[in-house]
Amino acid sequence: MKRFNWPKPDYARIAEATSSGRGFADLTARSPVPLSPYHTALNYVQGLLDPKPGDCACIASDDPRTAETLLWDEIDYAARPPLIVPSILNDRLGTNQSGNTSKRCASMISKRLYLVIETDFRPDDPGAAPTPIGELMRNNPHLTTPKELSAGVAHHWLDLGWPVAMVLFSGGKSCHTWLATWQDKDDEQAAKMFRYATALGADPALWTSCQLVRCPEGKREDGREQPVLYIDPRFMLGELPVIDY
Repeated sequence: MKRFNWPKPDYARIAEATSSGRGFADLTARSPVPLSPYHTALNYVQGLLDPKPGDCACIASDDPRTAETLLWDEIDYAARPPLIVPSILNDRLGTNQSGNTSKRCASMISKRLYLVIETDFRPDDPGAAPTPIGELMRNNPHLTTPKELSAGVAHHWLDLGWPVAMVLFSGGKSCHTWLATWQDKDDEQAAKMFRYATALGADPALWTSCQLVRCPEGKREDGREQPVLYIDPRFMLGELPVIDY
């Protein structure tokens, strides 16, 4: 995989991108289709990835070391895994860059389907010097917590017209935005978007195609929920089931 030197966060640009003050609740109001409380984690993931017979998925608990790669029909339909790889895996095992057999590595992914952007902002630490993020939250009366500021950045991707398939809350302090990249033949457009996103605080680690990310409607081991906040079926490979309720 090609290596990149991603830019560091530019706090002036983050402040500008979130200046509208739109936050967490506004994402759900902005969703192109209503969110159904009856759609499960597997409903969302199947709609996003559209798995075929023989395809595999990699899921894990909050500890990435528990990751296991399963055939789709082996996954419990009621499962709510905290973590998942946001692409189809073509086998249960692969060979990593060190030449060793691995349950989760880039060689198991034929194509990046989604690029996930996570902005995890940390406020001032008590007793320490003020941080740029703490100052941003103090200066924006509508985005006064890390999760609200992260949601504000997610609104910026929508304002740019990027192919946002989904935004979910991590259950902690951040929002995860799933950008559809399945039409990007060589990752060129994905890299351009990610370079811009890292300047606005995106975690560079999520460029790795086999990286685990928060699963939509997953549930952390301590019980915290990971709700979907926004969904756009135009950028999904499959379809969410129609639920009559």
